[in-house]
Amino acid sequence: MTVVEWLAREGWIVVSWWALVTLAGAAALPLCFRLLGALRNRGYTLARAAGLLLVGFTFWLLASLGFLRNTTGSMMLAWVIVLAASVVVYRRLGPRLDLRAWWRENRAVVIVGEVLFLVLLLGWAFFRASRTT
Repeated sequence: MTVVEWLAREGWIVVSWWALVTLAGAAALPLCFRLLGALRNRGYTLARAAGLLLVGFTFWLLASLGFLRNTTGSMMLAWVIVLAASVVVYRRLGPRLDLRAWWRENRAVVIVGEVLFLVLLLGWAFFRASRTT
């Protein structure tokens, strides 16, 4: 099977992983902006990892305590909880960030980070796909 055939058949899985990881990062982004404000990019490049950890931990904790079941809706609820906590922390701690000025200063970092993430995600997906067949 060629890469093009695999991508046509299984590509939606890679796209869904990219979307879910990006949404997790978006939930943690206000928190990273506030708590990692001393970094030049204010923690943007760490937001995906922090989002995955926070959403995953929130889901695991609430499911372990019996408040959630292992369903898609419960995972979405964990995401909403992380997003709400992140926004509350962002609004309560200090002045708000001028996003336009931040974008002008960090445009290159954001673009390189996004391209690097996408290349690594696709590379790992292709590597795993070649190992399973």
